[in-house]
Amino acid sequence: MILDFLFPQRCIGCDEVLEPWEKENGVCTSCIKSGAVKIAKEPLCKKCGVKLNDETMEYCERCSQHSHIFIQAKPVFLYSGEAKNGMYRFKYSNRRAYARTYAKTAVKLHSRWLKQIKPDVIIPVPMYKKKEKERGYNQAAVFGRELSKATGILFDDKMLIRVKNTTPLKTLGAEERQKNVKNAFQIADKGVKYKVVLIVDDIFTTGATADESARTLLEAGVESVYVMTVCVGEA
Repeated sequence: MILDFLFPQRCIGCDEVLEPWEKENGVCTSCIKSGAVKIAKEPLCKKCGVKLNDETMEYCERCSQHSHIFIQAKPVFLYSGEAKNGMYRFKYSNRRAYARTYAKTAVKLHSRWLKQIKPDVIIPVPMYKKKEKERGYNQAAVFGRELSKATGILFDDKMLIRVKNTTPLKTLGAEERQKNVKNAFQIADKGVKYKVVLIVDDIFTTGATADESARTLLEAGVESVYVMTVCVGEA
């Protein structure tokens, strides 16, 4: 009770303190009614999970023309409105508590999918050590830990490491993103013991980071790689 008073649960959209009846969803009534926070629902690309504008389409334009190294990606929320602002706070303003809502919603949406793919482990996309030290945490790892708690799937944030201090992807185009993350990751432990890996990250845009992470894992002996992100953009 004291902790609830000192650190009240906040809406992942507007950051207002939640009423008792709102805590289950982690989103306030206002953000739900206004559509300021939207769960990623169909139609979504069957490969990368980006929001499609046409219900008759199965794949986004990018996935129709280019292949991905990972098998499939699943998002939780759309990267728009207040959810976009909430993601900024999650990454840069120490709103790590949002991760509980992100993970809880992910399980509600994708529990059947997780049972189908049966991942051995959840591995977060790593940050460059200096950047993580400056920020104080890796938001992908924070989400991954909460998802591990909610699902019982093993969590490992030591196996995959980032060895290249990449430029922030939001400033780059699709081709530049691919070049930027090329050879950005390495395996810390050469004795790979996982067959099926679920990579987790904060935002899916073009999939460049997810692909390069997957490539590194596959080259090390992993058999299949899937992806889950907190947010996804639109096609």
